[in-house]
Amino acid sequence: MRLVGEPGGIWAAQRDERGHNSRGDLPPGTAAPPVPDSLSHPATCHAGGTLWLAGFVTEVVADAQKSAWRRRKDRGAFIDSGLWSLAAYPNYGGEIALWWGAALVAAGGLAATPGRAAAAFLGPTFVTFLLTRVSGVPLQERQAAVRFKGDAAYKAYRKRTRLLFPLP
Repeated sequence: MRLVGEPGGIWAAQRDERGHNSRGDLPPGTAAPPVPDSLSHPATCHAGGTLWLAGFVTEVVADAQKSAWRRRKDRGAFIDSGLWSLAAYPNYGGEIALWWGAALVAAGGLAATPGRAAAAFLGPTFVTFLLTRVSGVPLQERQAAVRFKGDAAYKAYRKRTRLLFPLP
């Protein structure tokens, strides 16, 4: 591990004639925080990046499929094609996955500081809570219970599909 400003360190600070660093973010005589030479856990970062990408693609594709379905004149009462044939809310599943992927990337880079690495999971925990317990799925489920009450096709659709993640 090299300190910021040490030769070869990241963001090597240049000092002017008064001893101030040229970036202006550290007062003279202040010790710079340590910067790791590399990622502490690159496998965690790569896994997180893959999860983020999978979540992003899932959300974008699910949203595009739903928009295309809404434009169709011959559409049914509910979307049950594409990713929506595998999960009732693939867009929410994608959103949750991308947040957890971003947290893994952050935690992998912050593994040398466990408190900060743990803090990386606050955001996805909150988003998961909101989407699964407060606004996303519960709100949609309440609306569907009223809208599709007694609809055998919708009941069969929900029975054969997962809730969030479009897996076969």
